[in-house]
Amino acid sequence: MTDQIMNLLNSKLQTPRRRHILHRERLIRYFEDIQQKKIIAVTAGAGYGKTTLVMDALAKQGVIPVWYRLDEQDTDFPVFISYLYSAVQQHFSGLKDNRTDDKMPMTCLKKDHDLLLEWLAFVEQNINQPTVFVLDDYHLVQSSQQVNHAIEFILNRLPDNIHLVIIGRKNLSLKLSTLRARDQLIEICEHDLSFTSGEIKQFFADSLLLTDPYIEDILASTGGWAASLVLLRYAFNKKVPGAISRRLVSFKQSPRYIFSYLKENIFDIQPEHIQTFMMKAALLPEIDTRRFNDIFEMDNPDAILKQMIEDHLMIFPVDESATVFYLHHLFKEFLITRLKENFTPIQIDRLHCRIAHKTEEDDIFQALHHFIAGHAFDEAIRLIESYEMKFLIKGKINFLGQCLEKIPKKIIEKHPKLLLAKAKLHSYFGNCRQAIELLTRACRLSKNQESTEERVKCLVELGSQYYVTGHVKEAKLLMEQVLNELEPSSPTYIIAMTYLTFLSSVLGEFETAGIYYKTVREKMEYYPDFERLTSNALINTSYTYTLYIKGEFEPAQQVNKRLLKSVLELKLTPCLPLVYYQLSATGFFLGTFEKGIEFAKKGIEICEKISLLDSKKGWIYIAWAQNCLGLGKYDRAIELISCGIELFEDPGNRWAIANALDCLHLVYLAQGKIKLAEQTLNKALDIIEGFELTLTEGILNNSCANILKIEKKYQQSLDCLAYARPKLDGAAFYVFNNHLLTAGSFFELGRNKHAIKHLSTALSLSESKNYDRFVEKEREWLIPLLNGPLLKQIPLKQKNHAYLKQLFKNHIVKEPPLLDIKLLGYFELNIGKRVVPLSQWKSSKALMILKYLAAKRCRGFIPREMLIEILWPDENLQKTGSRFNMAMSALRKTLEPDLSPKVPSTYIERKKDTYRLYGDNRIRIDTEQFLHHYHLTKNKKFPPAKALETYLAAQSVYRGPFLEEDRYEDWCFQIREVFSSDYLKVLKAIVSIYETQKKFNKAILYARKILEADPFEEYAFKKLMIFYAQLDNLPETKKIYTLYKTMTQQIACPVSSDVKDLYNHLNQAS
Repeated sequence: MTDQIMNLLNSKLQTPRRRHILHRERLIRYFEDIQQKKIIAVTAGAGYGKTTLVMDALAKQGVIPVWYRLDEQDTDFPVFISYLYSAVQQHFSGLKDNRTDDKMPMTCLKKDHDLLLEWLAFVEQNINQPTVFVLDDYHLVQSSQQVNHAIEFILNRLPDNIHLVIIGRKNLSLKLSTLRARDQLIEICEHDLSFTSGEIKQFFADSLLLTDPYIEDILASTGGWAASLVLLRYAFNKKVPGAISRRLVSFKQSPRYIFSYLKENIFDIQPEHIQTFMMKAALLPEIDTRRFNDIFEMDNPDAILKQMIEDHLMIFPVDESATVFYLHHLFKEFLITRLKENFTPIQIDRLHCRIAHKTEEDDIFQALHHFIAGHAFDEAIRLIESYEMKFLIKGKINFLGQCLEKIPKKIIEKHPKLLLAKAKLHSYFGNCRQAIELLTRACRLSKNQESTEERVKCLVELGSQYYVTGHVKEAKLLMEQVLNELEPSSPTYIIAMTYLTFLSSVLGEFETAGIYYKTVREKMEYYPDFERLTSNALINTSYTYTLYIKGEFEPAQQVNKRLLKSVLELKLTPCLPLVYYQLSATGFFLGTFEKGIEFAKKGIEICEKISLLDSKKGWIYIAWAQNCLGLGKYDRAIELISCGIELFEDPGNRWAIANALDCLHLVYLAQGKIKLAEQTLNKALDIIEGFELTLTEGILNNSCANILKIEKKYQQSLDCLAYARPKLDGAAFYVFNNHLLTAGSFFELGRNKHAIKHLSTALSLSESKNYDRFVEKEREWLIPLLNGPLLKQIPLKQKNHAYLKQLFKNHIVKEPPLLDIKLLGYFELNIGKRVVPLSQWKSSKALMILKYLAAKRCRGFIPREMLIEILWPDENLQKTGSRFNMAMSALRKTLEPDLSPKVPSTYIERKKDTYRLYGDNRIRIDTEQFLHHYHLTKNKKFPPAKALETYLAAQSVYRGPFLEEDRYEDWCFQIREVFSSDYLKVLKAIVSIYETQKKFNKAILYARKILEADPFEEYAFKKLMIFYAQLDNLPETKKIYTLYKTMTQQIACPVSSDVKDLYNHLNQAS
């Protein structure tokens, strides 16, 4: 059967047409104040002229009526609201072009209220003149609480120019007391509608002259019932007074037996072929002569219809075209009674089935109704199976349920297909427990009937319900068990493989998911074109989830977009909620939040349209919430998560609830509610405990570790991450997140090698998978890392380092020129390649501050008061404070001539009223270099060669006494003495090593350097004499001894006996 487009019926929105209307001024006056009222309720039994009155009264008032004739199918709220839109479009020209079809505009979240508010806004925008909406036959939808609530909602918000008339046979189940108290309600009942004597006389005035006694008899016999008066007038038509009198007596004698009267006075007097026509026509909602013959194979239906119209046989045109007609409902009920008396049940069933077959192409809803009325339950089942999704797509889910209710229970209980259909119905409404119960019975029944195909279908559907109730592992096992019983060409095989691909991914079994996906793709190659395209779309709804949960976000989104296009082209509406969910969820991880929300809204629209209330709708709410979180709309995110959890909780979908709670904890974190976030995560872990959801458990433990890290419980965070890591295998994003969190915790603990190792892994994954924005979120510790010295000590891989620098290129601090300070010897300052001569120092105090900060850099921050005391000892602190500020400003300007006043210095770090030079490698100070090399030799047992290298390095830095030009600065004395002493020790160590190596010329060189540093150092004189003697250079030995004696004379000291004895020994030995 070809695909069908099930449009709204325009005939239901046509204002009724009536001929020979009696204008009842008494009742029309009720409508004179309609513009001051909200609602007029016209309530009475069949045949009281309700519709005729409303139609006539509104015409008299000159008010535009927007008519909506309801039927049982309108109990579905989506159908009801669609007709409300269509009614406005149809009655106000110009609106039709603005809306491309009759589909209602969908919103989401609290669907009924949102949709009604949107409709009211639509009405207010497009209708400016006084207008009355008429809801006819309201009793046919009065059982629907949704429709009743909708009417109450509309009444409370109607614009002043819009009014409502409700026509029905039952007292309205609406809350009208407030409107009644405010005099906003007019109520017209059977008593009001009953004809009075005067109205009866006026009604018959055109057809006969009746005396007052006759009028009173008619009133007494009919009670003023309009339908009976119409029948009487028909009976009196073209009759002579004697015949009229006899008819009236007959009618008076049996006034309550109206059907008998219709039989004797209208039906029986018709020719047989017209009787047959009328009885068969009563089965149809509308009589269209163009199709009547095709359905019932009768000759000249046009002529018969024309004759009925001429004879006023209670038949009326639907619209002005007068091509489609309908029977008066009372007459129609009578004809149905006659049909049952003149045709056998089998014949009537055949008529229903014939109507069903002929209307199936255009209106499957009517077809289903007639198959069930004709007890053709197999055909009804076929229709339900074939067009199950179309019922949902068109919002006729309640209608489908009503149809199933009309099928006898004993038939349903014997038919696995019907039990399966009812189970699916419950599933769509989110009633999973009832669905599972029905599926279990269907499985048992199909097994007893040895119907393998039906049993497997039921088992696959049962597996899907296991998943929805949170039993993911069990769902997968069940579907795997029946897989071998499925034909690869069957739709059930595709459904099972789609679920298996998805469920394997949920469990983190990505290799298995890949095998299922590859297998089904190979099988599909042999499908016919259309089946291959639809199967491909279905399996890709799971494949995109596999890509998504593996962290392949960009490939997943590319597949999603192609899938969306395919699903729309193939009109696979039931697949759309999943596609829109994937687009929205993946959009969150790609950072396209606005687009993600747009996709989520469309997904909810589709769910509303097909009345879908299962977990798929819940997942869309969660994806929507994620994107709201991304935009900082935290309250909205919480509201949406609550909607999702509500849908998950009823079936008990633990996996879904845990994921929703994970999303909720992120919202709480963003709000700074750390404890609440922690409690939410613990609840999520408790929910899935024992359900073998390995991947989900790993993801949640990642989240727990993040909270522990925020709480500065770094070791506990690391333990949690180590526990989670093996559970995340294959899920690249969560592995990346795990390593990034691990790196952060290791850094906080100072375990830098471990931190760099995990950071390298995380960065490699991020670069390959494009997780840039998640790395950027860690800027608080990654930027200092990038700008600090650690990466020079423990370098990242070159590729990782380059990637990190590219990510934070706008945050990388440009390396300032090296500030090279020399304090040993005369002060020197070089800034990069720029030499700063003493002449450039405009402030000697500024220079002294730099010298002191350089000499004391290892001590950390120096208080302002201490610096002032160094510069201006014993002076008043209050007086010298401003001078200090000027000196500090001069220092900043000398070091960085282009530095703005309030911009921090590159070289001088300030903390409140303390100062220091930065301790990193932007500043090099020779005293620190000297001490570094000197202390290395003291703290480590180097071999002689290494020791010599280190001593020589220390010696090379020493250019002279500490700040030689500041000999009389008190603070320099002790420092100078220490460095001089250490320098001599270094030289002596060098001399000793060279002596041991018998490298006497080099030993002589450094021994002389000792004398340059301390001309009175006896050690140097001794060593020089020994070294020259070893070289057989006695003249130089003598010169050294002579120099020694000269130096002792200068300081008035005697010659040391040790030196004298050494000289004599060396002289004799030569």
